[in-house]
Amino acid sequence: MEEISLREIIEVLLKRKWIIVGVTSLAIIISAIFSFFVLKPVYEAEVVLSIRGGDNLGAADVTDPGLDMLLEQLKRLPPASIDTYRHLLSSSSFLESVIDKMGLEQEGVTSLSLQKAINIEQIPNTDLIKIIVRYGDPHLAAGIANEVGNLFIEQIEHLNHEQITLASSYLENQIREKEAELEFFMEEFRSFLEEPGSAEELQAELEAKVTAITESKLELEYLQISLAVAQAEREALEKEIGNTDALIVTRRTITDDSLLLKTYEEMEGPGEEPGMGEFAGLQLVNEEPNPVYCELLSGLKNKTVEIESIKERIAGISASLDKLQQEHGELQVKCLEKSSRKKEHEEELDYYKTTLDTLKNHYQEIQKIVSLREEGESFNVVSPAYAPQSPVEPRKKLNIAVAGVLGLMASCFLVFFLHYWETSKN
Repeated sequence: MEEISLREIIEVLLKRKWIIVGVTSLAIIISAIFSFFVLKPVYEAEVVLSIRGGDNLGAADVTDPGLDMLLEQLKRLPPASIDTYRHLLSSSSFLESVIDKMGLEQEGVTSLSLQKAINIEQIPNTDLIKIIVRYGDPHLAAGIANEVGNLFIEQIEHLNHEQITLASSYLENQIREKEAELEFFMEEFRSFLEEPGSAEELQAELEAKVTAITESKLELEYLQISLAVAQAEREALEKEIGNTDALIVTRRTITDDSLLLKTYEEMEGPGEEPGMGEFAGLQLVNEEPNPVYCELLSGLKNKTVEIESIKERIAGISASLDKLQQEHGELQVKCLEKSSRKKEHEEELDYYKTTLDTLKNHYQEIQKIVSLREEGESFNVVSPAYAPQSPVEPRKKLNIAVAGVLGLMASCFLVFFLHYWETSKN
């Protein structure tokens, strides 16, 4: 591969330096002629507008999607995105209005050419926007900028007024509807409260049932303990009766029994000695009921009666307890249903009251925004456009410098090409 040294490069450039000087000069001259005599000057005028937004509306506590969307839009009044403003400025109707008001038809201005001449920018970290107009006439550029700014404010105010009017009307309708619904639910709630057997009454009755059930259970436990004790006592009595004789046997002689002895004496007659020899061995056997046995037997009967009585009481209390528990279950269901219905009514009333308060608050805030509009505090002109003293285009010095650089590059390329052509021919 053939290499070329820096010396050879410099020699090639110096050998044809007049070509480099000529081409570069020609490019500079052509650029200067175009910049000074051919290209028309373009002047830039700008008007600065201040956007004052109303206070942000509070967060809506309503679930109506249409209302949520409307309130979200109202939060951004009057500010909107810069793209929204740019779209408004580039709309045909807006541009035609500017052309008609300023009589730009005579200047040959069309909506398309005016659209290309207008631009809008937002100044960072401020609530200011800048409308820029580029045109060949400095005074006409300033006039167009001021007219665009004024018409832009009118259009924005008109759109915002329409939107606020729509929002006010919508909120008024919503308030009336919610008030009617609230009145309906309040009347329904009053009827619910006037129904017999309120939730409080059912709750008190339920507590009384719980108390009665508790007392019945305690009494049932006491009777069951008493029954167990009575049955144990009866078993003890039965065992004791089994070990006790029912009869008591007594043996007596005639002489031991005063009654028999007196009878015998009456039979022998008075003054005679009784012949006791033949009756001396005579015995009288007597069987008598055992009083202890009888007492035990009576106690057993009483205890049996007592046990039966306790069983009857237990059966009666058990039946009553079952009935109380059934009534308690039914009453509990009624109480839960009543409480649930009451809670639903209260939640509905709270929802409508909250919604109504929210709508009223938003309506008042919208009225505040309307008052700010009427005071003219939403949009105003911070700095009107003035006729510029110097054009922004063409940039003559920049054009000449760029042309010089391009001419130098082109001439160097031409020199190297010619050198290559000569050396390759040899």
